[in-house]
Amino acid sequence: MKKVTFTIIMAFAFVMLTAITSNANYDKNYDIRGNTHYYKTAESFSSGSGTEDDPYIITSWEEYNHMQVVGCGDEGIGVHFKLATDLNEHSNFYGDAVRNESIGTKDKPFQGVFDGDGHRAYSYAVLFDVVGENGIVRNLKNTLVRDAIAKINNGLIEDCRGEGDTGEAYVRTSNLGAIAGENTGTIRRCFAKSEKKNPYDIDTKHSGIGGICGFNNGGIIEECYAEITIRVRYGRAVGGIAGDNTGGKIRNGYSRCYLVSEGIEAGGIVGKLNYGTVENCISRSPRTDGHKSSGEIAGAVYGDSKITNCYFSGLMIGNSTIDDAEYGWSVEDLEKLSTYKDLDFENIWIAKEGNIPMLRGYYFHPDCAFHWAWYYIEKLSALDKISGYEDGTFRPDNTVTKAEFIKMINETTTQDIDVPYTDVPEWAMPYVKYAIYSELIDEHLTISDTLLGADKPITRLEAGVIVGRTTHQHWHKELEFTDADEIPDWAVQPLVDANLEGYDDGSFRPNNTLTRAEAVVMLSKNIYDKLFY
Repeated sequence: MKKVTFTIIMAFAFVMLTAITSNANYDKNYDIRGNTHYYKTAESFSSGSGTEDDPYIITSWEEYNHMQVVGCGDEGIGVHFKLATDLNEHSNFYGDAVRNESIGTKDKPFQGVFDGDGHRAYSYAVLFDVVGENGIVRNLKNTLVRDAIAKINNGLIEDCRGEGDTGEAYVRTSNLGAIAGENTGTIRRCFAKSEKKNPYDIDTKHSGIGGICGFNNGGIIEECYAEITIRVRYGRAVGGIAGDNTGGKIRNGYSRCYLVSEGIEAGGIVGKLNYGTVENCISRSPRTDGHKSSGEIAGAVYGDSKITNCYFSGLMIGNSTIDDAEYGWSVEDLEKLSTYKDLDFENIWIAKEGNIPMLRGYYFHPDCAFHWAWYYIEKLSALDKISGYEDGTFRPDNTVTKAEFIKMINETTTQDIDVPYTDVPEWAMPYVKYAIYSELIDEHLTISDTLLGADKPITRLEAGVIVGRTTHQHWHKELEFTDADEIPDWAVQPLVDANLEGYDDGSFRPNNTLTRAEAVVMLSKNIYDKLFY
C-alpha cells in the first residue's frame, strides 16, 4: 500500500513539475479586461526577408509575436510582414488560452507594415498595443469586435474589418473601439459589424466608446462603416463611428449602430464632438429614449466644431437648444438620389434610386450593391465561403455552373481520390474530390462515366440534391411542391432532406437553372446558417 501511495505521489509531482516547466515557456499578457493569458515567441519566421517584395511570412501566433522583436522601434521602419493563414487561439498545459502578444509599446511602437492578406486573427487581446507614425496595418479581419486591432494608432490602419462576436466587455478603461481605442493617425475603409443579438455590452463609468474608434484624438477617420449594438451604462461619449472626436476629422462615414446608453453624449456618428469636424456622413442609428444629449450625428458639440453635408433623420445634435435644433430628412427622402449633394458617387459611395447610399468599400463585391441577395452574398463572403472573380465582381445574375456550385460548398479533402471526369478544371479539382469522397455526386448528376458536366449550368434539382446530401439529415415526409411529379424518384429523399423553399406559386421548377445569387441563398439558408448561426 505504501509503495502504491508513493508511486501516486511521485507521479503527481512529475505532472506538476511538467506543468510548471511547460508554463515557464510562456510569457504573460493581459487583455482589455485585465484577464491573464499566455503567449510564446518564435525565434524566426516561416520564410521571407522582410522586404516589400519578400515580406516575412507569419503562420502562427508564435511567429506573430516575433514582430515585437523585429517590427518595433526605429529598426522596424520599412520591415514588411504578411499573414499566410487564419490565426486562432490554442491552449497550454493548464488549458489556458495561448494567444498573441500585443505588438508595440509607447517607447517602441510597431513601425513596420503588416498585411493581413484578408485573413482572420481570432484573439481576445488587442493585436497591436501601439502602432507608430510609420506603422501600417491593412487587410486584416479581427473576428472579435470587442477588442481593438490597435489600442493606440499613430500610423495607418486601412481595409480592416471587425466582424463577429462582441459579447460583454466589462471595461476598466476609457477609449474602446473595434478598430482602435485611440487614434491620432488615419483609419481608412474599415468596418465594424456584429449581430444585434450580440451587443457591445459595456459596463463602465469611463468615456470614449465607438464602433470604429473610442477616442479620435486629432486623427482622421474616413470611409468607415459601423453596424454594432452599443449598450453602455453610466458612461459618456458614445458614438457609432467614434466616441470622442477631439480635434479630429470624420468624413464619408456611415453608421447603423443601435445605441443604448444611460449616460450622456450619444451620437450616431460621434458622441462628443469637441473642436472637430464631421463631413459627408450618413447616419441611420436608432436610439432608445432616456439619453441625455443624444443626436443622429452628434450627442454633444463643443467649441469650434463643424458638421457639413451630413444626412440623417431625427435630431442632428443632442445638446441643441429648441431654437437652433436642426432635424433631418424622412426615410423616403433619404432614399431619393436628389437629396444628396457633393457625395463622391464615383469613388466612395454607391447609389441607387429607392435606396440609401452605401460606401463602396463595404461590399466585398460592389456589383452586388442593392441586389436582392446582397445580404447573403456579403455574409458568405465574410465567412470566406464564397469568392468572386479576379476583377472583384461576383456577377450575381450569371448562371452558376456545376463546378462553381460544388466549389461553393467550400470543402476539400486530403484523401487520395481518383477523379474519373476529364472536364474538371484545375481550380475545381479539390472540391470535386471532396464531392466524390462525400458521395455528394453520383451517376445521376453526371453526363457519363468520364464527364461531370463541370462547365454546364446546374439545375435546381441537381443543386437541391447536393444540398440534401450535404446536410446529413433524413426527414420522413413528402415533397409538397405543386410540380413534385416532375421530380424523379432518386431525387425525392435528398430534396426532402434539403428542406428547400419553392416559389410563391408553390412550385419548385426542378429543371430551371440557378443564378449565382440563387445558389448563394440556397447554401446560406440550408447549410451555413445551420452551421454558424
